[in-house]
Amino acid sequence: MTRQLVGTALMGVLVEGRTPTEWAAIVRADLAQAVVGFIAAGQHLAEAKATIPHGEWEQWVRDEVRISPGTARMLMLIAEHPALSNRQHINDLPPSWGTLYELSRLEAPLLEAAIQAHEVHPELERKEARALVVEYKQRAAAKREDAEGWLAKALGPPLWTVEEAHKAPTGAAAHGKSPQRGGDGKGKEGPTAQEAVALFKVPRGKLDREGASAGTTGGTAAPTTPQ
Repeated sequence: MTRQLVGTALMGVLVEGRTPTEWAAIVRADLAQAVVGFIAAGQHLAEAKATIPHGEWEQWVRDEVRISPGTARMLMLIAEHPALSNRQHINDLPPSWGTLYELSRLEAPLLEAAIQAHEVHPELERKEARALVVEYKQRAAAKREDAEGWLAKALGPPLWTVEEAHKAPTGAAAHGKSPQRGGDGKGKEGPTAQEAVALFKVPRGKLDREGASAGTTGGTAAPTTPQ
């Protein structure tokens, strides 16, 4: 029965009509299993929370499930994580809910990469998982900085701020010839900041690269608001 409930939870099917006491028994049974059970426990805790009267969930967790509310929240975060709840990864994950919680702090694409690189494995300990999360976040930040640097070179002098770009007119006015739109310095125009936001999906703030200083170096014109 327990195995059937776990499998049902992992497929995202809600088990309805349970009393708080029945939910508690299900979660306790989940916790007797590693990895699959932890994920199922988190899903069942979330489902049970939706049926328990407001303000009574934490007491129910303490008295009937016999774990702390903090542990219950960690289990729910594990269950919500797309990479951790992916059935294909079950055999690659450490059988410790504490270690799984540390891994849940890593964005899904980064955790998927760590799993594929075999840096996440059943023997991984919690302190190692914590260090791995820090390492992958630092790697991702460095790659974003490299990408932004490449984008800055591709766009040419940053003569518009992002705020100006998003206020810029569309249509013919936005695509008119203007020496204030950047380029390669040889008369060939580069993309406008507005076009960069659209084409490169650059978040607001990423194109504000000290536009004012660009207007004071190399004889480049100062930033101007598009007409």
